[in-house]
Amino acid sequence: MDKFEIGKKYMCKKDERLSEGVIEIISKDCNKYRYKIICGMKNIDNRGYFEIGSYLFDHLIPYEEGKISFTKADLHNGDVVVRRNGSVEIACPETGTVICKNGFNNLSSINDDLTYNGYGDNESDIIKVYRPKESWQCQFDESMYVKGDLVFDRERDIKPKFDRQKWIDDMYERYTKDKNAEWRSLTDKTIIVYNTQNPNKNGFAVCKDGDIFDLEIGIAVAYAKYLGEAVPKEI
Repeated sequence: MDKFEIGKKYMCKKDERLSEGVIEIISKDCNKYRYKIICGMKNIDNRGYFEIGSYLFDHLIPYEEGKISFTKADLHNGDVVVRRNGSVEIACPETGTVICKNGFNNLSSINDDLTYNGYGDNESDIIKVYRPKESWQCQFDESMYVKGDLVFDRERDIKPKFDRQKWIDDMYERYTKDKNAEWRSLTDKTIIVYNTQNPNKNGFAVCKDGDIFDLEIGIAVAYAKYLGEAVPKEI
C-alpha cells in the first residue's frame, strides 16, 4: 500500500533542513511523487516531485485541516486575495502592498494570520487566497481568478477555538428545557450522583466510565451521552 494518496494533503514539521508547510500529492510516476505546494515549504528544492526514500518522503505526515494555517509570509507576488467585504486585491509582498482596483493598501495593515489590524470590524479580513497557475488568472474578475489554486480558505483551514464553558452551559440549558429527559433516565444510563438533597442543586457526579465532574459538568456530559452525542475531548 502506498504511503501517500493522490489528491491528499500532507504536512511537514520544521527541522534543520525543512520549513513548515503543506503539500498536495498530484500523481505518482514509478518511484516519484509529484506535488504542489499549498503553503510554507520555503526552503524546499521545488522540483515538483520527491522520490521514495528521500528526506522529504520520510518527513511528511497526513495533514489535519487547521493544524497549519496560511500566513502573510506565505503570500506570493500575484496571489489574488479576497476580503470578507468582497474586495478583491492582488498581493505584491515584494513591495509590501496589495493592489486594488482603485489604488493599493499596505500589507502592514494585515496581521500574520491575514486578519485586518486597523479600526473597525472584521470585514477587511482576508478570507481566501487564490494562486494563479497561468498569468491570465491574476486579475480582479472572479470568473478568472477562481481557476487558480485556492491555497487559503479561512472557513476551511482555521478551526475556531473550542469554548469549553459554552459547551457545558449550552448542554446544561438543553437538559433543563428537555421535558423528556428525566433525571432518573440520566442516572440509570450514564451517571451516578451522590447527593443527599436535590441532585440539581449540589453534589458531584461520577460517570460510569470513571470520570468525576462537578454536578453541572456531570449533567452536561450525561445528557450528551443520553442523546448519543459525542463529548468533546476538551471536557
